[in-house]
Amino acid sequence: MKLSPANWILQRRIEFACHLLRHTNRNISQIAIRTGFRNPHYFSRVFHRVVGSTPRQYRLSYGSHPS
Repeated sequence: MKLSPANWILQRRIEFACHLLRHTNRNISQIAIRTGFRNPHYFSRVFHRVVGSTPRQYRLSYGSHPS
């Protein structure tokens, strides 16, 4: 399925957020800002819509200790 440019960019931002959640100790608000979201609550809603879990649930599913 072909993505619109805006959805492609959003997908890349969420992929980067996933990377940060797995490999850093940054809090979710910091990750939201780092990935271009001004509002951490909006980031969490978008993340949940795209990934299927909240950022916290995602991080916990990969273990809470990044390498």
